[in-house]
Amino acid sequence: MLIAATSNITMMEFQSGMIRPLLYRKYSRTQVLISKWLVILGYSIILYVVSFIWSLILKLVLFNGTFALTSTLLTHLVQNLVAQWLTTWLLLSVVFLMTNAFKSSAVAVSVGIIGYFVTNVMATLLALFIARWSWLRFNPLNMMTLPMQLAGGLSEK
Repeated sequence: MLIAATSNITMMEFQSGMIRPLLYRKYSRTQVLISKWLVILGYSIILYVVSFIWSLILKLVLFNGTFALTSTLLTHLVQNLVAQWLTTWLLLSVVFLMTNAFKSSAVAVSVGIIGYFVTNVMATLLALFIARWSWLRFNPLNMMTLPMQLAGGLSEK
């Protein structure tokens, strides 16, 4: 949802022609893009908070007697959620950049969704390569493996 919202928030104004009246007024292109970025930031925070609350509700309804919600488990849940949010924002920044380069929201959404699946595959491959070659952990794309690192899935050499 965030990928589609990120690409559509900019492309819809270009396709409908509403960006010109915005730019003719006192607003600069930078102010318009920052406002769109802030809207997506708020939207992503709301979605992640709702998913956190929803997971707690599902735990209480479905797994109430199975396991206890300890502070350690809650800490790991919050850490994983924040790591997923940061990884999502790494991808959303690329989608936002591509959206400004393309003139079609369908292309931007397609590239964003394909990019999401490619980054998941690359994160898994990167984790395997880091286990073999330790110098790869200094790669800037290592940010994609942040949830695995917090979960203890990547070992240090």
